[in-house]
Amino acid sequence: MPTPYRQLNKKEGPGIGPLLLYFLPLPLLLVAIASLLSGNISKLIYSGAALGLTWLAAWFLRQGAKYEWIAGKRKWARATRVPWRFSAAVFVATAAFIITKMLAGLPFLVGVISAGMGFAGVALRYGFDPQYDSNQDVSRFGVTTEEVVEALDEAEAHLVQIEASSKQIGNNELKIRLGRIVSKTRSILSIIEDDPKDLRRARKFLKVYLTGAKNVSSQYARTHQLQDNETLEQNFRNVLESIESVIEEQHGKLLENDALDLDVKIEVLEAQLKHEGII
Repeated sequence: MPTPYRQLNKKEGPGIGPLLLYFLPLPLLLVAIASLLSGNISKLIYSGAALGLTWLAAWFLRQGAKYEWIAGKRKWARATRVPWRFSAAVFVATAAFIITKMLAGLPFLVGVISAGMGFAGVALRYGFDPQYDSNQDVSRFGVTTEEVVEALDEAEAHLVQIEASSKQIGNNELKIRLGRIVSKTRSILSIIEDDPKDLRRARKFLKVYLTGAKNVSSQYARTHQLQDNETLEQNFRNVLESIESVIEEQHGKLLENDALDLDVKIEVLEAQLKHEGII
């Protein structure tokens, strides 16, 4: 049965545990270098493979920890589609077999036992990827759990891209505007998490607003470096002002449970974004 994500403290982060696997197999690097110098190609291949698999396992564990950390901060989260920790355990098991059987020359059975111990060690230390279990029935709101998760995931991905574009912009005023847009949108996402029925009323806003905000910020971040002029900057400022205005309206409407008039303003913003060639 699926289990909910473990709730992690925001300050805790994904931790440094997986990073240890980057350092533990370093002796294999020395073996690989010695094998290269001595011309022992087979030993070079085996030591390199074991080292690479262990480092790959460390990377997979790190990614799995990041996913769980992010999911642990949210009320809605999708089960990871990549078995990060299980894959890491398989990589470590394979590396252990190569080290024991191929490098050390021990019997096949010993290699299998070593692989099993490697797999068990990762599984016991890091566990396996948790499965999503919202424990909430949202069908009465006219949306499915998958729709809520997909909408939140897509919105957050857009916000991350907006933040990335903001870092490439030197104008502090514009960076602050983008920061306000991201912050207020995350407040809207929080409202949707608390009351999923709001997704039905906010869906059009999220699609038009976030798509426009993401596109215009990425385009400006890319273009202003090649053609930095006042007209371009002012056009970008005008679009951001419109987006900020609409997001404030959306936030207020959601808090008041009032969907009237907002669609009209969203359509006006959509027309403006199309006119600017943003969507």
